[in-house]
Amino acid sequence: MLEIVIEEEGRESRTVPVAGLPCRIGRGKEAEVQLGGWRVARVHAELQRIGRGVKLVDLGTIVGTRVNGERVVEYGPLSERDEIVVAGYRLRVQGSGLRLAASGRSALLDDDGLETDVEGTEA
Repeated sequence: MLEIVIEEEGRESRTVPVAGLPCRIGRGKEAEVQLGGWRVARVHAELQRIGRGVKLVDLGTIVGTRVNGERVVEYGPLSERDEIVVAGYRLRVQGSGLRLAASGRSALLDDDGLETDVEGTEA
């Protein structure tokens, strides 16, 4: 089973169990993992199954979603070492179904907002 550990500055961390995938993250009632604040979209990002692992998909938000300090459109497969940032929240996904390696493949946004593949060329 997966769970998400959520950390927010000045607050105690909390752990939310993930009942199934896909799992939406956002401030709206339709999100399985709820975060507060005006910078969090109603449905901000989603965890999805990818083969035997799990990937994170930003759902077109203005603020964006970061993994390990890089703004991403999609990132996966996730590992327990990956730090997801949504607005001021730091999230870590834990549990079975995650890869053990430290590096994943991702689609990144460059400074101009253009999607860049792993090799650094525009997609």
